[in-house]
Amino acid sequence: MNYCNPNWNNAGFLSDRDKYGVRLLYGGSILQPSVIYAVDKTKNLLWYNHTGIMDGSFNWANNNGAKVGAGWNFVQVFNDGEGYIYAIKDNGDLVWYNHNGYRDGSFNWATESGKVVGNGWNTDVKGAFAGGGGVIYMVKKNGDLLWYKHVGYKDGSYTWDKNSGAKVGSGWTNFYAAFSGGAGVIYLIGNNGDLFWYKHAGYATGTNKWFGGNTNKIGNGWTLAKQVFSTGWGQIYVVDGNGKLRFYNHNGFFNGNSSWGKGSGNIVGTGWASLQAIGLGTINPPLNLKITPSEINIIRTNK
Repeated sequence: MNYCNPNWNNAGFLSDRDKYGVRLLYGGSILQPSVIYAVDKTKNLLWYNHTGIMDGSFNWANNNGAKVGAGWNFVQVFNDGEGYIYAIKDNGDLVWYNHNGYRDGSFNWATESGKVVGNGWNTDVKGAFAGGGGVIYMVKKNGDLLWYKHVGYKDGSYTWDKNSGAKVGSGWTNFYAAFSGGAGVIYLIGNNGDLFWYKHAGYATGTNKWFGGNTNKIGNGWTLAKQVFSTGWGQIYVVDGNGKLRFYNHNGFFNGNSSWGKGSGNIVGTGWASLQAIGLGTINPPLNLKITPSEINIIRTNK
C-alpha cells in the first residue's frame, strides 16, 4: 500500500485487498453492515439492516423497516454505499441523496440531498449500477457499458471525472439479470440461470480492463430470482417468487473463485414481494416474466 504517491496504480483508491488486509490487521469486521433500502407500494423509502451477515442468520436491527423517506417515485434507485443514493427521474435527471442516518435508520438527510447531478440518464438506457466511491455504470439498450465517476459523490456537487462516459464494454444485451457487487465487480445471470462473475480492473479510472467473464461461472439455477441485488463485499440477496429473501455470501468476491460462505442460501426474510429492494444497482428480470420454480446452486471450490 502506498498512500503518499498520488500517481500510484489505483488512482487514489484503496484496493479491495488493502481494505480486507487492514480490517484483518486491526480486528475489524471483514463484512460491512448490510444496509438495504426498499420502496413500498406507497413510495415510502424504508431502511433495513441485516445483522446476520456473518452466518446467514435471520437477524435484523431492532428498527428494521423504518421509514426514512417519502415520494420515492423514480425510474431506478441505487445505493453507492455509506448512505449515498442515486435516483433516476422520468425526465432523465440523475439525483443525489446523502442519508446521514444510514447506520441507525434515522430520518436524517444531508441538506444538499435532492440535487440534480446529471441528465440524459433516460436516453436509450437499460439500467445503471453503482460501483462505489462515485463510480457508476450505465448499460445502454444497444449493449454498450459506459463508465462514469461522480467526483462530487460526497457533497452532491456537479463534478465528474474527465473520462466519464468512457465505453468499457459491449454486448450487455442478452441476459436474465445483472447487478453490481461493488468495487468493479458485476454479476450476470444468463438466460439459462448460470451466474457469472466479472471484475472491471479499470473501475477506478475508466480503462477497459477486465477479469473473469463468461468463462467465470460460479453458480446455476439463478432464474429463481424475481429480484436480485448486492450490498457489496460478496453479500448477495435474492427475492424469490414467494417473496422470501435469501442470503448468499460470495467469499470469492475478490478473485471470482467459487467459494461461498456460511449460511449461503438461507431464508433471512419474508414479505419482500411487495417491495422494490435497493442495493448497489440491478437490472432485474421483467416484472411480468413468469418465473419457473427451481433451486439456486452455488458451485463451491472449497467444502
